[in-house]
Amino acid sequence: MKLHKMMLVIAPVLLGTAFLTMQVARSQEAPKPPEEAPAATCHDNVKNQDESDVDCGGAKCPKCGVGKACTAETDCKPGACINNACDHPPRTTCIDQQKNGTETDVDCGGDKCPKCEDGKGCASNADCKTGACESNTCAAPKKAPTCFDNEKNGDEADVDCGGPKCPGCNAGKQCKVKSDCRSKVCSDAGTCGEG
Repeated sequence: MKLHKMMLVIAPVLLGTAFLTMQVARSQEAPKPPEEAPAATCHDNVKNQDESDVDCGGAKCPKCGVGKACTAETDCKPGACINNACDHPPRTTCIDQQKNGTETDVDCGGDKCPKCEDGKGCASNADCKTGACESNTCAAPKKAPTCFDNEKNGDEADVDCGGPKCPGCNAGKQCKVKSDCRSKVCSDAGTCGEG
C-alpha cells in the first residue's frame, strides 16, 4: 500500500516536470519572422505603384472614372484629364459659339472645323479661307504686284512705274537708274528729270 501511494505522489511530480520541460522547450524555439506586406495590386484599396488615384490610372491599372485624380488623359476612361481630375472631354462641334478643341478661333480653323474668315485667329495658312495667316490672324492674300494697282510694290521705282516690268516714270518721280525714267534721265537725287 505504501508503494501505491508513492506512485501517486510521484506521478503528479513527473507530470509537472514534463509540463515544465515542455514550457521551457517552447520558449527556446526561434522567433518567427514578421509577415511580409502583400504585394501592391490594382485591387488593394490603396493608392500605390504609379496609380493616379486608388486602384486606377497609371501604366498597370485600369483607367479612372469621372472625378478621380489623374496626371494625364491616359489615366481616364472618359479621355480627359482637366485640372488633375478625370472628366468628359469638351465637345468640339464647330457650331457651339465657343473656341474649343483644336479651333484657332470661334467655330473655325484647326483640323475639324471650316476655315476661318479674314480677321479671325489662325495658327497656319491652312486655318484660313484665303490661305494667308499673318501674325496669327487670317488676312487677305497678297496680290501679285501690278503696274496698275496704285501701290509702289514689287520692283517698281515709284507708284506703278519704273523697274523692269512697268513703263518709265514721269519727271519728278523716284528712280534708281536711268531706265526707270521715260526721259532716261535719273538725277543724283534719285528723281526722273526732263528729257
